[in-house]
Amino acid sequence: MQADRRQTLLVTKGSAAVTINAVAREMGMSGPSLYHYSATRAPSRTR
Repeated sequence: MQADRRQTLLVTKGSAAVTINAVAREMGMSGPSLYHYSATRAPSRTR
């Protein structure tokens, strides 16, 4: 789960370490892949 990976990075390495690329690396993915995965699953917004 992404939240667990972010929390682990935050606790062990500090807030500067919580980046898209760092979280993706922890998950075995690339930064762009994680961004694409998250963006396609976000609820659509209407104005």
